[in-house]
Amino acid sequence: MYISIPTGDCRAAIGKAIIAGEGRIAEDTVRLKDQAYAQLRGGAEHNGIKVDDAREKEMRDMVDRDVEHMLESHPAKQTLEVLKLLNRMLDRNLEDFVVLDDADFSMLEDYLPETTVE
Repeated sequence: MYISIPTGDCRAAIGKAIIAGEGRIAEDTVRLKDQAYAQLRGGAEHNGIKVDDAREKEMRDMVDRDVEHMLESHPAKQTLEVLKLLNRMLDRNLEDFVVLDDADFSMLEDYLPETTVE
């Protein structure tokens, strides 16, 4: 199924969806780094390793690398790429309306303005 959406509404929805996706990735990054560091430090202390400033920095650097690698496959990354492609497509659109398929509409639905049925 296809639906026609005003171009301005579509552009605003894409912007909101991109901001939300980037926010989700940022929140997950912080949460995962905190969890991974706590587990790593807890394991080190459990095994009798003293965690001084140098060891803490080394552990945090290791966690940063691991989490960044894990987030390369974050589900929101692919969605962000699609949203950015849609945004580039809108840059070339000279019409007042765009036609979205059901997949694109489902990505943007939460960010589109409410419509009223008359």
